[in-house]
Amino acid sequence: MTKPTAPVARRDPQAAIAVVEHDHVFAVRSLVMLMALVELRNVSKLYHLGGEEIRALDDLSLDIQEGEFISIIGPSGSGKSTLMHILGCLDSPTSGTLKLDGTMIHDASPRELARIRNRKIGFVFQFFNLLPSSTCCKTSSCQ
Repeated sequence: MTKPTAPVARRDPQAAIAVVEHDHVFAVRSLVMLMALVELRNVSKLYHLGGEEIRALDDLSLDIQEGEFISIIGPSGSGKSTLMHILGCLDSPTSGTLKLDGTMIHDASPRELARIRNRKIGFVFQFFNLLPSSTCCKTSSCQ
C-alpha cells in the first residue's frame, strides 16, 4: 500500500475559498478565519474485514473555524462518511484527536457525547429518517 499524500490547501483569493485535499477527499472551505470550533489532529480510522486492514482515514488533520462552511466531497469509498461520523461524535477515530468547541471528545463520557450531539451538532440526513408511527411534524420536533 502506498503512503497517502499529505493534505494540500489551495486558496483562491478571488472566491475567498480554500480546497484541502487528503487522499482524494476534498474539503472546500471559506476563508472566514475565526476561532477553531473543530480541530482534528492526525486522525486515522482503520477497519478490519477478514484478514484485510482498510484505512478509511489516514493521518487527517483539519481545522474548521467558527462560522465557516465546508463541503466534504470525494469518490465513493474515500472516507467521507467515516469523517462525518467522527465529526458528529457517532464514531471514534482509531488514533488521533478531535476537539469540538474546546472539549476533547475522546475524554467525553457517553452522557457528555449525547449532550454535545444534542446541543452543538446538527445533522441533515441523506435519506428520510422518519419514525414510521408518527407524523413529519411530530418526528421533527421529537414530541
